[in-house]
Amino acid sequence: MRHAPFAALIHILYADSHYEGAHRDWIDSYTARSQHHFTRLTMPGGDWRWRIQGGAIHLANQFLARRETLAPIDLVLLNGMVSAPVFLACTRPYLDTLPVAIYIQENQLNYPQEGFIWSNGAIVQVTSAYIADRVLFNGPYLKDDFLRSLKVFLDERGDYTDDILERVAAKCGILLRGINLKDRFGDPVLDPPPPKKPVTFLWNHRWAYEKGIDDFAIALRQLHAEQIPFQVILAGHPWDRAELVENLLQELGERVILSGLLEGQNYGDALRKADVMVACSKNEPLGVSMIEAIYMGCLPLLPARGSFPTLLPSEHHDLLYDGSVEQLIDRMRMLALNPAARPGLAAIAAAYDWSNVTRQYDQTFDNLTENMRLRSQLR
Repeated sequence: MRHAPFAALIHILYADSHYEGAHRDWIDSYTARSQHHFTRLTMPGGDWRWRIQGGAIHLANQFLARRETLAPIDLVLLNGMVSAPVFLACTRPYLDTLPVAIYIQENQLNYPQEGFIWSNGAIVQVTSAYIADRVLFNGPYLKDDFLRSLKVFLDERGDYTDDILERVAAKCGILLRGINLKDRFGDPVLDPPPPKKPVTFLWNHRWAYEKGIDDFAIALRQLHAEQIPFQVILAGHPWDRAELVENLLQELGERVILSGLLEGQNYGDALRKADVMVACSKNEPLGVSMIEAIYMGCLPLLPARGSFPTLLPSEHHDLLYDGSVEQLIDRMRMLALNPAARPGLAAIAAAYDWSNVTRQYDQTFDNLTENMRLRSQLR
């Protein structure tokens, strides 16, 4: 549902080199609700390393092929995986005078990888942030984490870092990541049902290394070996740990009540059946799947790292574990043997619903366009 207009509409050119999953959901949901007009340049998901390093060339060529058919553009909005310097260089001179904003949903400066080294994706994000007029993040944790890791990155370079940190920091802002909660799941579960046995654990993240699926598998196998009563829903997109999960499904047998990529009504039903949502992410920038589960009344069991401590009020930090597999097993064992009453945390999650953030998005881009127009008049 679109909100009442507050200012003149603007035409936003959006470019995304990895139009898939969370990126696709974010821009589709925003454009469906925004008062502004959009032209979108996108590429399907694929080799993310090439998408982040070379995708800007293809996106620029898309724009050049369509340029003469487009209405005048007021603002350029780039996903955080697009190289702003390359995109703007390849579209010269047509976008030179327009304000440029980038929206970052993952910090490439410390994106968790096995055998981590600074990636070319980190260079792309640093140079893009430096030349953009506005650098926007999906939450306060990601903004702070990006600036912290940028300082480390520049310190390791040792020389010729100029004013990069100061200039980027001055342009940073926050636009909470909008999530389809009410439209997708209905009203929030403010008063969760009483605990039941056997407890149902939920995994609703990618089956990926950076999501910590290896730790969750170890914990499930341990509880299974101890013959502790529990059930599990293993939802999520098969990724680099698909084989691990397939083996786990066979081992757990009838304990698994749902598995695989669940969408639409099936996903909503899975959240309703679950009691405890478990996360093990190495460095979660936001935690959309966690917010969805809390909205539906699940008790979260979260590692005390990444964005998780900032998303829960301090009085509920007992729902955090220290991030070790050992404590994860202890907490899951305790919850399986003595299911805990679920506190009503859905109101925290509801703040991310698009109905609560769309107006701020539109106002932010309207202000950026107006400020650029006023500056150009003073020249």
